[in-house]
Amino acid sequence: MISIYVILAVILLFGAKVRIRGWDDGFLSLSNTKIIQGFCAVLIIIHHISQIITDSQALSPFADYGVLFVGIFFFCSGYGLIKSYKTKYSYLKGFVGRRLPSVLVPFYVTTLIYMAVFLALNPKPSLLQVFLNLTGIQLINPQAWFIVTMVIFYLAFYFIFNYLKNEKIAFVSMAIFIIFYTILSLILRHGPWWLQGEWWYNTCFLFYVGMIIARIEKGLIVKVKKYYVLLLPSVIAALIVMFKVSVYTLDKFSYYAQTAIASGYPESLICFSTQLPAVILFVSSIFILSMKITFSNMILRFLSKISLELYLIHYLFLLLYKSEIINISNNLLYVTMVVISSVAAAFLLHIINRTLIGLITPKGKLPGKTAKGGEISGKDTFN
Repeated sequence: MISIYVILAVILLFGAKVRIRGWDDGFLSLSNTKIIQGFCAVLIIIHHISQIITDSQALSPFADYGVLFVGIFFFCSGYGLIKSYKTKYSYLKGFVGRRLPSVLVPFYVTTLIYMAVFLALNPKPSLLQVFLNLTGIQLINPQAWFIVTMVIFYLAFYFIFNYLKNEKIAFVSMAIFIIFYTILSLILRHGPWWLQGEWWYNTCFLFYVGMIIARIEKGLIVKVKKYYVLLLPSVIAALIVMFKVSVYTLDKFSYYAQTAIASGYPESLICFSTQLPAVILFVSSIFILSMKITFSNMILRFLSKISLELYLIHYLFLLLYKSEIINISNNLLYVTMVVISSVAAAFLLHIINRTLIGLITPKGKLPGKTAKGGEISGKDTFN
């Protein structure tokens, strides 16, 4: 199973360009961020596999890493929204009609696939359960929580920035909304419904971090370059310490505990207070490294195009290859089959989704230029 690390390293590092003196000034460009997301999608698959194959020492570290990779997706989404908002002419015009299909089409296409497979395995579900699953009110694919959260955040962004003309007030309002979302999810605890579970909120604040970075990036990048030699090792060192604190906190306390400890704070809040800083530091370290290292090769570019579909479909194969129909006992074979099947299915789904989104999305010229007519590179989704 150690070979998995070798394969991942080759995929990531092959063709990478390291700059000793210069900078990759496009490190936050659409192509670069999509590549990082594509690779993180594969790492999330390994993370979920590690939760199923619990007897593998090689995979066990990934059990704690998943939250870090999800933070990348939230950051890129928030960053892309503000980048597009500030550079694309009349970006909010038709925003809902353009943006929601890009995530809802993949969501419902994969929901139908999951439902077809689960009906074959369990042919007599109640009509109510079928309705709840098909509509997405109750998720048949638990990994699809991310899409629900993104739709909520997209709508909040649209209404806040469309109707609040003062940009500072809009940013503060968005922060208040995400805080309210987090508190609500904390209160709802665990269960089968929306917002019930720490995964619904423990990385979502990275969405707002991405928004802030997009707003202040010019001045921030200048400062990062100036202090890069000191900043990079400091951030990585802080990440290592904070991540170990987070793992210790999760071992000592629990998101599932419903009681408060001696300090009076619920255990879930204590876990969140150490986990979120670790995620912020991880995302920061990745993009600071990207200022010097450009990751790009044929495999990474391919993964970057199917990252959303890969994220949504892989859970099906996690279950299918450990089911009564197909039960793969060999760990290496199981990992290989899950990854290969997920990538192949994601590629086909990407083609289907692009076609359907093209049919649903309102026709006409989309905002793709700045008010002065200059091309921009920001984009606010996986695709």
